[in-house]
Amino acid sequence: MWLSENFGSEVRGGENKKYQVTDNGFEILDRVHQLEQKEGMEVNSALEQVKEELTAKETSKDVDIKKETEDSKYVSLLEERVEELKQDKKRLQEKVDDMERRLLPSGPGERKSLMERIREWWISG
Repeated sequence: MWLSENFGSEVRGGENKKYQVTDNGFEILDRVHQLEQKEGMEVNSALEQVKEELTAKETSKDVDIKKETEDSKYVSLLEERVEELKQDKKRLQEKVDDMERRLLPSGPGERKSLMERIREWWISG
């Protein structure tokens, strides 16, 4: 009776003095036992302390979940920004390649020294 009232979701059964206890329920019962043996607390006061610890733990889990949700928002924003920067980098690299291609001579006949260019200019002028 005492188990089902205080640990309804963690303990099932009770017929023929057999109970099914979840892992979490076993940890709770173990913590109550520790408080009772080591601290010298009564069972009811130990139970109240464990309930307070569980409430604090659940609150911290809620905060962690909220933080994780916020973190996932930031992660998605950062991933979008990384994609934009990759596209910008690709576009700028193409622009640099195009400018280099325009500046460098493309054919073997276009590779003339400065003196040859001046000579051709002098002759043609």
